Amino acid sequence: MLGFVVFLCLVMFSYWACIIAELPKEGLRCFNGSCLPGYHCNEKKKCVKNATGEVTPPKEGVSPEEKPVIADKQGEQPVTKEEPPTTDGGGPEEKVVTEAPPTDQPQGIQCSYRIPNKPELCPIPQSDTNSCEQLAKTFQLASESLPQALTDVAAVSNGESWNLLFQNNPKIYIHVLGGRSGGKASNKVYVSKVELSGKLVNIGKWALTSTLLTARYGASAFLIRGYLYVVGGLADGDKPVESMERAKVKADGTLEAFEKVGDWPGSKAREGLAYRYGYFYRAGGLEAGKPIQAVGRILLQPDGKSLGTPEKLPELPEGRTGPMVSTPHFLYLLGANGSRQVLIAQLQSSGKIEGWCKNTALPKNAKSFTAFADARRIMLLGIQDSKDQLEKNIFISPLFSSKDSYGGGMDSWRCSRSEKGLNAKLVTPRYRTAAVVVFDFVFLLGGVDANGKALKSVEKAKLAYRAAGCDLDRDITPNNFDYCPNTYATGNKNSDQPSTVKRPGSTGYIERFGPGDACEAQQMLQVSAGKFTRGEGPKTDESIKLIELRGFYIDPHEVTNKDYAECVKQKKCTAPSKSTSATRATYYGDSKFDNFPVVNITWEQAKAYCTFRGKRLPSEAEWEKAARGLARNVYPWGDSKPTCEQAQSSNCTVKDTLAIGKRPKGASPYGAHDMAGNVREWVADYYKSDYYKDSPSANPKGPVKGTQRVIRGGSFKSNPDLLRVSARDKLKPTEHADDLGFRCAQRLFLPAN
Repeated sequence: MLGFVVFLCLVMFSYWACIIAELPKEGLRCFNGSCLPGYHCNEKKKCVKNATGEVTPPKEGVSPEEKPVIADKQGEQPVTKEEPPTTDGGGPEEKVVTEAPPTDQPQGIQCSYRIPNKPELCPIPQSDTNSCEQLAKTFQLASESLPQALTDVAAVSNGESWNLLFQNNPKIYIHVLGGRSGGKASNKVYVSKVELSGKLVNIGKWALTSTLLTARYGASAFLIRGYLYVVGGLADGDKPVESMERAKVKADGTLEAFEKVGDWPGSKAREGLAYRYGYFYRAGGLEAGKPIQAVGRILLQPDGKSLGTPEKLPELPEGRTGPMVSTPHFLYLLGANGSRQVLIAQLQSSGKIEGWCKNTALPKNAKSFTAFADARRIMLLGIQDSKDQLEKNIFISPLFSSKDSYGGGMDSWRCSRSEKGLNAKLVTPRYRTAAVVVFDFVFLLGGVDANGKALKSVEKAKLAYRAAGCDLDRDITPNNFDYCPNTYATGNKNSDQPSTVKRPGSTGYIERFGPGDACEAQQMLQVSAGKFTRGEGPKTDESIKLIELRGFYIDPHEVTNKDYAECVKQKKCTAPSKSTSATRATYYGDSKFDNFPVVNITWEQAKAYCTFRGKRLPSEAEWEKAARGLARNVYPWGDSKPTCEQAQSSNCTVKDTLAIGKRPKGASPYGAHDMAGNVREWVADYYKSDYYKDSPSANPKGPVKGTQRVIRGGSFKSNPDLLRVSARDKLKPTEHADDLGFRCAQRLFLPAN
């Protein structure tokens, strides 16, 4: 009878009007994850009344165009927040039911990240004992201990780079930096080669490879564009270290000598540190023994050798200490000092944050612990509680996945204790230890045991959630392409790649084609968000203007004949208008020129190819920033006049194209090749000679209409003056030329278009 009433209501009235008029508000099955205002979904997918003051969570999967509006704490002015794009629907319902965020969230921002009803699930429920949200199997001692007992070391491994799993015979290393030995700060840096034997991962003997300029412990280490960076930490006497250092990583894993990058004033003890999209972030820490609220960032300049100007970001809602971890779109401060709630800040495309939101509580009243993020999961280990007791268990909090694959909110904490063999307790309970992920293993290095003794031992455990069939990037579709987690384009669940596709190898570009390749960004160059000056002089076409751009990726090379031919083969592109080049009777389709830039391509053909790859053409402003960097270079390499070692121009012997990347001395500060010479390049914008004068100062996209499209970069036919990064050219989008090609770009925050 009840079902019949519902049917009649659906026919005669709106659905919700029917519910209100004919059915009880409590005990209903949740409709598409939602309930009436004042009610929320419980564990049984039934609508139950909110507690006093509790807010009904917004419906999942809201499109970015809808822009949810939620009143602030006082209920005065509603706050509108742009949400990240959502993926297509589908997939199983969420297992974990969530409730509204705490009502004491910071004012002025929307804090709608989901929070589990049960912050901690330990031991893990029987139904979850074999799930991919487990952490690891039993820990065991690694084959080699550290050269000496060390605490508070920084550790990093290139084995954390997921696409390495698809390479043959990769060279993987672990580096251990600084720390404290015998009560004193260390400046030693050790390296160990990781040995792969079937499904086992072992470490070799440790070797001293370099020394830090400043001895420090409790620092953070990051691998960025082939360099190892060391940030923060404390020197002897618990003095915060403000200097940042880096060393180049050689092919055999050893390091060149460290050099100073710069100072970041205001370093604090126990501050949270993270790196993402070209910026270092810091949050909280201790000042005069008290936790502080300060948050800031600093840009790593394109050359990687210097720092920008420190910037302040929205403060924490309360004083906190670290650690801090990051995922592709969020910062998580997991501090203690009286509050167990995790703080979350969403990274914007500008690299800034809107503010901090409170989320689920830590599983223990922790005074000290190690945290790391991997595969859209956050792990805690090495926990020392407020009573100085050590916790043997390891904790994992998966990040929510749903139609909105950006997630953000944390799931309930699972612990490693269970009754089904996943007894992942530490061999030696320890704190002040370091943790690194290498392939599907986690290694713990050094630390302090329950008796206060410094440890040399290294422990390892196989990560259960990296097993075959587990959804690593939590987009509801588990497969091998989960190992490249940065693609969140609408409809892209990483299943758009044929199983025969080979992943990127150490030799560079190999077969890796398909629409919206989930690993594409890992083969591109990252250009950080921020301001740069475009233009060069008084000419109308090149008026100087300060422009602010969101972060983006750009191809390191021009699109090649082989790249483009794959798109033609897949019938997503049409063949070039001519198969010849300037001096060659055969060019496109001739295997001798596979690695040469494709030419005789119209603007529409270039656009179609970039779309095929899940990318887009760069805007004119993006192209110029990627070409010149932040120093207003006249040419990609600087201000010196072009030579044929830097650029292929009309002055050079060969009067035609060269293979991509043959002029490395001419690379831009970001590492982009051939942005001066070889072939001119289409960009996205319509052309207008005086557009710079009235263009927006943030993320300009060019005129809204026109008859010609912009071309940048100069070619093998150009005189050296036209190789300037500010020089502009144009053609009708239906035209083509034997010295005209293109490269693609992609936003840091997808979708690509």
